[in-house]
Amino acid sequence: MNDVPGLVLDSETRHVELDGTDLSGATITINDAMQAGHCVRGVKRWFGEKGFSFSDFLKEGIPAYDFLSTEDGHAIGIARNKIEREHG
Repeated sequence: MNDVPGLVLDSETRHVELDGTDLSGATITINDAMQAGHCVRGVKRWFGEKGFSFSDFLKEGIPAYDFLSTEDGHAIGIARNKIEREHG
């Protein structure tokens, strides 16, 4: 169980939903972060704080499950922006 309304995380299956949208197979990219209004410098700092590899993120993105499992407000906002852009 988590404290983020609308976020469903299943650690056994790595299933993730946000606001009813299945993001299990989704990848969050630097473009997603920038489209949500974040700068590269801030995203790099956030990745360092969370213990993720920023260079891997730039190359491959990060699975939505891993990103959202932080339950961080910035991550939630970026994912919600991605949903809005891709699913209207």
